[in-house]
Formats: sequence, structure tokens, C-alpha cells
Amino acid sequence: MMNSVRLLVLGLLFVFYSMCNCEKDACSLKLCKCVKSKVKCSNTNLTYIPVLPNGTIRLFFDGNYLPLINEHTFSNITHLRYLEEITFQNCQITHISTNTFKFLEHLNQLWFSYNPLTTDSLLNLFSDLKNSFYHILKLKQIGLSFIPEGLFKNNFTLSALDLSYNALKTLNFTEFNSLGLKGLKVENNLVETIIIDKMINLRELYLGSNNIKSLPNFCQDKSYFPSLVHLDIQVNSICEYLPQYMNCLKNLSKIYLNHNCISLIQSGSFQELSSLKQLSISIQKNSKSTLTLEKYSFNNSNLAKLRLANNDMKIKNINPLAFSGCHGVKYLSFSDNSLSDPGSSSCTHLDQALSKLTSLQYLDLSVTRINEVPKSIQNFTELVFLNLYENGISNWEDRFWDGNGMLSTLDLGKNSIKRVSKEMFPAKFRTQLRTLSLQYNPIECICDNVWLIEWINRDHTKFKKFPRKYACLNMTEQVCIQHSSAYTSITGVCCVIFLLFILVSIVYKYRWFIKYQIYIWQHQPKLLNDMAERQYLYDVFVSYSAADDWVLDDLVPHLERNVDMKLCIHERDFQAGRLIIDNIVESIENSRRVLIVLSNNFARSEWCQFEMTLAQKHVLNRAMEPLSVVLLEDIDSENMSNSLHALLKTTTYITWYNDIEYIHLFWDRLKNSLI
Repeated sequence: MMNSVRLLVLGLLFVFYSMCNCEKDACSLKLCKCVKSKVKCSNTNLTYIPVLPNGTIRLFFDGNYLPLINEHTFSNITHLRYLEEITFQNCQITHISTNTFKFLEHLNQLWFSYNPLTTDSLLNLFSDLKNSFYHILKLKQIGLSFIPEGLFKNNFTLSALDLSYNALKTLNFTEFNSLGLKGLKVENNLVETIIIDKMINLRELYLGSNNIKSLPNFCQDKSYFPSLVHLDIQVNSICEYLPQYMNCLKNLSKIYLNHNCISLIQSGSFQELSSLKQLSISIQKNSKSTLTLEKYSFNNSNLAKLRLANNDMKIKNINPLAFSGCHGVKYLSFSDNSLSDPGSSSCTHLDQALSKLTSLQYLDLSVTRINEVPKSIQNFTELVFLNLYENGISNWEDRFWDGNGMLSTLDLGKNSIKRVSKEMFPAKFRTQLRTLSLQYNPIECICDNVWLIEWINRDHTKFKKFPRKYACLNMTEQVCIQHSSAYTSITGVCCVIFLLFILVSIVYKYRWFIKYQIYIWQHQPKLLNDMAERQYLYDVFVSYSAADDWVLDDLVPHLERNVDMKLCIHERDFQAGRLIIDNIVESIENSRRVLIVLSNNFARSEWCQFEMTLAQKHVLNRAMEPLSVVLLEDIDSENMSNSLHALLKTTTYITWYNDIEYIHLFWDRLKNSLI
């Protein structure tokens, strides 16, 4: 019985193991990233396609190394019944063999962009696609300079083809008319010549960034592209828009003509395009003339979105009736044009042109050199977005915005706004706004603007680039109390008291210098007359610190006994009861020479430094012999003042060394400097 049970268990295990697919796929091996039915193997340095999960629908294999594609390339994924899309971009593919995709029956999107494919590879690729339907085929930047003959002759259907970033010079639509294309991209090529042929299913055509010099004639006897909805022919050299080349495109909804050189939009240029919704004619650069708009240029009631930005148009080149007939326009970009009246700050001509666009919801008038808000804007009751950035606007009428009940975004940045009253932004309008930009305006920090500053701080989430681009944010209403008469009076009295305090402080600080100057002014004539005949009471006035015993112990005895000089020493010779300044000045006046004894004690004493300064001034005023200076010791850096440093730099001083061999030389040098 036990053996029978064991055999049964082993049999069940064998059956289970046999039914299980035990081969690990790329997701479990972490070779690729898998999200639901999408497998990403891009940029993983793979050189083969690994086994993928059964439910894989999309495979991204970009940026790997796969120079050769043949039927063995897909041997690990032939079991995938739902695989619809494979991308092989930038895989260095040079060769594609025949019969490569025969097992991938449900595949409808192939991306081979950025690979150096040979002509044979392209022919092999398209031969494999016969009797099949493909939604998208991308062949961007594969080095294609011409379309090989018969490339698209096989019986297959293709919805969208991308040949961008190649080197095609001629675009012959006959090559594509058997494909049933709905979308064709031939952007960023070198296309100069276009041969039109009928493509009844084509809905989107992208011809941007080529060398096209004239608008293709889509209407030779018939409409070649009757289903065309989207036409992008921007970044070319088209200088003339001919309505008759486009009028047959009755389903055309979007036209992009940016970055050309069109200089004139004639009357009724778009009125025959009954399905037209979006039109972009921005950045027209013509060396001969700027873009001119005739009357009824956009006479099409279905037109909803119009871009005319960066054309450097002059208002004189815009007919006042240019926008007549396109009253359905909801979006207008008119930025980077010159729309102010010549020689005036008004917008009369612009108002006349805009007045017809009563359905506007979005209006961009940034960088248009206008100096006022166009009055016609008051009539745009459906306006939601208004951009007036970088103009010369400084103000507008009170309650100007009352008619714009739906306006929620307003950009007034980088204008000349200095003062803003509450009536310029009424309370209801302030509540209505969701976004307001006043950045880069020279708003003055004055009391008239305090309400604005408080509003900005209170509702700062509304203000674009708050707080970096706004000034005066610290102002409050309390600051403006200074405008009251009481505050003015108190401020005046305080200022007078403060000035008197400063004056008294200055007089007190420099009282000795002031007394000295007064003394000099009073005695200067007498001093000048008597200088030659004057008999001095002292030979030398000594300026020193009383803390330096060396002066009384060594200097005075030596000079008075050995050299027979009479010294003026303040401890001995100053008259008691007199002001010190008077004693100093008279003693210096009565001395033939002045000797300064420098030491750290001297340097630390403000009084000694003052005495030195008086001595220096007196020497200069009397044209006396220069000061004699004895350096008793090295002055420490923390004691070295600017005046002391200047004195030591400009005066030859005598240094004292307590050295027997040097003392005689010191006394001789000092004697010679004082004689």
C-alpha cells in the first residue's frame, strides 16, 4: 500500500513539473524591468532578445547592441501571441534579413530610428511587411538621403511613418500613396523639392525644419489631401502665403507656419478653410519688411486660436480691420511686437484692431512696448488670462477691471508701476484674481502703497515669484504714523536734541585741540613776529610717560648736568592751578626743541598721545626744527596706534639700549639731535 502511495505522489510531481514552464524569463532574471504588459530592456548592454513573459505587449530594446537582425533574433519570443510594439532605436543595426518578422503576426509598431540601415535592409524590412497592417513605423535618423525605388510597393498598410532627421532633398508623395498613410513626418531633413500626389487618407503632415522656399500647392485642380487636418511647415524659408494653394483643404484644422519669412497676410487668406481652429504665424524674419496684416486677414469665424508672436510687427502695418470676421478667436498671442502708437503713449490703433475680438479668453500682449492698458480690454467679458509683462505701463483708470468678471490671471510684471491705489484693484477684483504678477516693478516704499504691501503679504500665494521679486514687504500701516503733525514735531525736537548732543560730544572730545587752535589763532601774529628774536626759557620740552622712571633717573640728569641743557619736565616745571593744555602749549612755545620719549607706557596713555599730537601740530605751525624721538623700548602691536606708527615711519628715532658699549653713542646722537 505504501509503495502505491509513493508511486502516485511521484507521478503527480512529474506531471506538475512537466506542465510548468521552468525556464526563467528576463523579468525574473532582472535583465529587464517589467510593468504589467510592458518590458523595458533599454540600455542594458544586451546583444540578444531574452525570453519574455507571455503577456508582453510592448518591448523597449533601445540602446543595446544588435547589428544583425534575422529570423533567429526573435527565437525567444515567437511564443508571444500579443506582442504589438518593438523599439530598436540606437542599436547599431546595419542589416535586416528577409523573413525576419514572419512569426510576429500581431506586431503593428516598429521603431528603427538612429540606426545606420543600408538600402538592402530597408528593402528586406518592407518586403516582410507585405499583406499586413502596421500602425507606426519610425525610421528617424537612419542616414536616408533618398527613398529607394519600389520601397513601399509591397501590399501592406501603414498608418504613420516618421522619416525625420534624415537627409532627404526631394519629397515625392507618389512614393507613399499606396500605403494609406494617416500621418507622415519628414521634419529636419534637407527637403527643397516637393512633388504632390493624392493621399486621400493623410490627416497629419509634418514638414518642419527643411529648406522649403515656397508654399506647396495642395490644390492643383483638386484637393490632393482632402482629409488633412494638421499641417506643420514651420522653420523653412517660405516668404509668401498664397491662399489659393490651401483653400481646397476643407478639413484642415491646424496650421503651423512659424519661423518663416512671410511678410504679408492678404485679405481673406483663411476664409475658405471652413474647419480651421488653430493658426500660428509667429517669428517671421524677413530682411526686407516686417509682417503686414491687411483688413480681414483672418476672416474666419471658426478660428479659435491665433499666434502672431515674435514678429516685430509695427502697429502701422496692422490694418484696424485685420481681425474683423474672426470674432470666435478665444486665444491670441501678440507678444514681442511693437504695438504702441508712433510718437504717442496711447494704444488707439491697437484698440481699434482688438475691438473685434470680443470672445477672447486668453490674451498675451507681453513685450509689445505699450505704455497703457488697452481700453478695448474692458469689453472682453470672457477674458480669463491677460499677460502685459515687460511694457511701460505705470497706471490705469480706477475700477478699470469692472467689466472683466472672469479674469483670474493677470501679469503686470516688469512695467513702470510705482504707486497703486485701492481703486486700481477694487476689493471684488482682488478676490476674483487667482494669480497676479507685479514682479520687477519700481513700487515705491511709501504710505500710499502700504495697503498693497499688506495685500501681497496676506494673499502671497496669488503673487508670482513672491517674495523674491517684491520690495517693501516689511512696511506696515504703523510705519505711516510718521506722516502725522505730532510725529513730525516730536521728530523735529528729537533731531535738534540729537544734533546738540552730537555737537557737545564732538566739542568735549576735541576740547583740547579746539583750545589749542584758539590759542594759536590768538597768538599766531605775535609768534611769527617774535620767532627770530625770541629767547627761549627751555632748551627742550620733554613729552614722556610719568611711569617711565628712566626720564627722571637718566635723561634729565645727563642732559642738564653733562650737556648743560635746560629741560621742561611737566612734573617739575608746569605751573600749578593752570589748565594742563595751557601749560603744555606755553611750555612748548618756550622751548627751542621738543623731545618725545616713546614707550609702551606712553603708547597706552591717551594723554601722552594727545600731548604728542599737540607737539607735532606746534612744530608744523611754527616751522620749528623737527621732533627728536627716543624709542625707550619696542612698542607692542596692541599698543601701536596709527599716529605712533606714522611717527616711527617718518621720523629718524634714537633707540635706547641698556648696554655700556652703546650708551656713549646714544648720548652723543641725542645731543647732536637737540643742538
